[in-house]
Amino acid sequence: MKIIILLIVLLTFSHSAFSEVSGYEITSEELFADGKYFGSIGQYQQITGKLFFTIDPENSNNRIIVDIDKAPLNSDGLIEVSADFVIRAPINPENGNDVALIDIPNRGRTLSDRFNLDLDKPQDDGFLMEEGYSMIWIGWEEDIETGIRADLPRATDLDYPIAGLGFTLARDIGSWIKYSDSALTSSDYLMAFGISQSGRFLRDFIYLGFNTDEGDRKAYDGIFAHVAGASRIDANRPDAVVVDRGQFNATSYPFADNAYRDPVSGVSEGLLENSRANKNMSKIFYTNGSNEYWGGGRVAALVHASPDGSQDISIPENVRFYFLAGSEHSPATSPSGEPVNG
Repeated sequence: MKIIILLIVLLTFSHSAFSEVSGYEITSEELFADGKYFGSIGQYQQITGKLFFTIDPENSNNRIIVDIDKAPLNSDGLIEVSADFVIRAPINPENGNDVALIDIPNRGRTLSDRFNLDLDKPQDDGFLMEEGYSMIWIGWEEDIETGIRADLPRATDLDYPIAGLGFTLARDIGSWIKYSDSALTSSDYLMAFGISQSGRFLRDFIYLGFNTDEGDRKAYDGIFAHVAGASRIDANRPDAVVVDRGQFNATSYPFADNAYRDPVSGVSEGLLENSRANKNMSKIFYTNGSNEYWGGGRVAALVHASPDGSQDISIPENVRFYFLAGSEHSPATSPSGEPVNG
């Protein structure tokens, strides 16, 4: 049986000392996969709607966002942002494993279901649900037409959205779930997951220090960036083209987590070894295939080699790096279709 919300519900919360989610709008609420039971975890509920955020432009953890000083402000001096969301969580929370997987969409598309479900028959499978995970999707990107997206404010007198605010949405939904009594679901442990574009998003998320929220609390306990190579994303600059694949220009220093001197600029900095990222570090998994080493300009070797490529370098204790030899950047759905003669 499906539960259908006929009226859109809007709830607004009072502003706290540091912003997370200020309200939400539920457009649908239903039993997932027609009420299928996922082993001992039981049934899952899926909630879809829009989240509303207020971002403090004066907070020190937000000042790195390019053009944040040009964002329009509400009467409280805060920036208002909204984004699509989907929450899939056990009907009985006590049956879950107390871990929420925040799946960062790739150009509005969900990702973890590719590994979790038969896309044509979602009622037939569900590894993550059988393990008790809650699954959450949040929009962060505006320059897409369909899928899970965000509505970002435009820089005053400039004809482009402030794309860097997308990082705060991924951060603050995590803090909301982890720390707020008003959240629609609750978990003590959070993991972020991204593939390709959204894997690059997570590498920039780490580098820019967004795993620390406005209250200086840790957002994510684990971050899993798949097939991102040594690249980051074009989001935190004026008039950013986030949707662009950035085949070569997205691979920019620093590449590695620890600080190593850039032979071109002379700067010494790391993805994790900088004053922003080292406050609240999570456990990090990087996985890459052959394409990230030899195709598309992702240069995955620079994550574990010196900037000039001359020697191997150390990886921090909280980081694991895996090379999936012979694998493709975007493999086809398994099992594949019938062989074709010709």
